[in-house]
Amino acid sequence: MNLTSTPNKVRPLSALCKRALAATIMASAAVSAFSSGVAQARTVDSIEFYNTNLKHYFRTIDPAEAAAIDKGAAGAGWVRTGQNFAVWPSASDVPGVAVPVCRFYASGPNSHFFTADNAECRGLIEAESAFKVANPNKAFTGWVLEGTAFYALTATNGKCGADTKPLYRHYNNRAAQNDSNHRFVSNTAAVQDTADIMWPLEGVVMCLPGESTAARADAARMLRQATFGATATEMANI
Repeated sequence: MNLTSTPNKVRPLSALCKRALAATIMASAAVSAFSSGVAQARTVDSIEFYNTNLKHYFRTIDPAEAAAIDKGAAGAGWVRTGQNFAVWPSASDVPGVAVPVCRFYASGPNSHFFTADNAECRGLIEAESAFKVANPNKAFTGWVLEGTAFYALTATNGKCGADTKPLYRHYNNRAAQNDSNHRFVSNTAAVQDTADIMWPLEGVVMCLPGESTAARADAARMLRQATFGATATEMANI
């Protein structure tokens, strides 16, 4: 062997090798997040829509429902705002005492409403029952419970604990016009934007996963996807 000969040039990585290397790096980052001992709670995105005709806001964590709205199933005028935030989809994902977020729909104002306040949720359910007893032959157009939208933590005196963030609620103040609608946002810029269109701020109504919690959930997803592949639901969300 001629030890003084010029060594062969290093060949550039193929596209396939680059992708494999990137996947390995992401998986390593996810493993690091796992081994840190922090919570591995699952989160999903709450997707916000705005209707340019109704001037109403709506949210969903269901990718199939979001896709249907995109295709016009809920009527014309709905567009995504990009103001999404992470939520816990089940009680077992919440690192604390989980509370269900009730989702209501009212056909009168054609609007949805969300609340994590048990008294508020129970009060709306009881209002429907009382109306139906008093008006057995009249259609109820008020708030009807559709189920649990997601899960959250309660705020204490308008404050949220460590590694969580507040969710703010705005109201369009149009009950007299039978046009009630609320907007739920998680950042101060969106709070200011909503206040600028004269929607009063009702305060902090619940607590959501903080940025680091959502990042850990993303790391867990990357590790699982790198190992087993994405689920059908995750593919539908792309």
